[in-house]
Amino acid sequence: MKPHDVATHALSRRGLILGSAALLAGCTRIGGGQAGRPTKTGSAEPTPPPTPALYRAPAGDALPAFKEAAGRFAQGLATYDPSDSTPLPTPPGEYLGVAEELASAAAPLVMSDHWSRADVEFVQYGGLTPVSAQATSGVALIVLRQVLQNRRGDALVVRRTLDVRLRQRGGIWRVEALASAGGTELERPAQLAVPAQQVLDDSRIDLTDSARWDIYSGQISPNLLRVMLRLADVTPLRTTVLKTGHPERVVDGRTSPPVSAHWRGQAVDIHSLGGVPIADAAASVIRSVVETAGADKDVSQVGAPPGFDLDAGGRRGFTNLVHADHLHIAVRRTT
Repeated sequence: MKPHDVATHALSRRGLILGSAALLAGCTRIGGGQAGRPTKTGSAEPTPPPTPALYRAPAGDALPAFKEAAGRFAQGLATYDPSDSTPLPTPPGEYLGVAEELASAAAPLVMSDHWSRADVEFVQYGGLTPVSAQATSGVALIVLRQVLQNRRGDALVVRRTLDVRLRQRGGIWRVEALASAGGTELERPAQLAVPAQQVLDDSRIDLTDSARWDIYSGQISPNLLRVMLRLADVTPLRTTVLKTGHPERVVDGRTSPPVSAHWRGQAVDIHSLGGVPIADAAASVIRSVVETAGADKDVSQVGAPPGFDLDAGGRRGFTNLVHADHLHIAVRRTT
């Protein structure tokens, strides 16, 4: 076996699980009822969860092979059975990184003695170098829906945002690192600031569990949360990421890139409007959201698909290929 192969046959799954028991709390259970409690089916021999189809990039995407390599890699990491002797099955394609580092980074996805199945809800560009269809490296942000089920049939769903790094070699996109598995579970605090409560409980704003944990931990700017509520008045939003699962620094080929507003808790990426992916959304809806964001004095950045520049090359608005599939909204720092 080659040293860079992702399959870590010499490693024990149990030795790589970091606090997996905590994952049972605070996540969505299958079948309704109180969130954070696994569903008890009563089946002596439960049927394993179904295996979703392999991810396929949407038609018309500029770099479909990039997105498919990332999405299928993530599915491979989070697809395993209770009887598996290794924590990480081999994802499609060749992994360019160090297997032991991958095993450590992916530990939040691994729960011993469980079935795990993964579906990719969305793959978003998180950065490209260079920022063009000729990119040779990049970051994919993946909204991953993971179903975990034990031998009793108890099941839960966790939705995470993963940060996957890729590089093109020989015309083929390959993963070189899992930079984030989407964080670790946090309990919802009994007391939260009003904007945090409102965003968390607003059915118009879809958040991954990774984003919810960011809000629980108090890392997200109240101004950003208020802006999200105003945008939801225009149309329902599906978000990719707040902080966890986003690169610390902007990925665009610069030698000394700035720290991302996401890492300061001041930005949100939105991948769907009114249930429709940004790439397919009506121009009028995109324009309305962009203009609503631009009219807010707290908003400092509006990244959008080409053709939807907020201020035609001004200081706040920008468009490029990276933002062809989402809106990036950032707010100013608060003193």
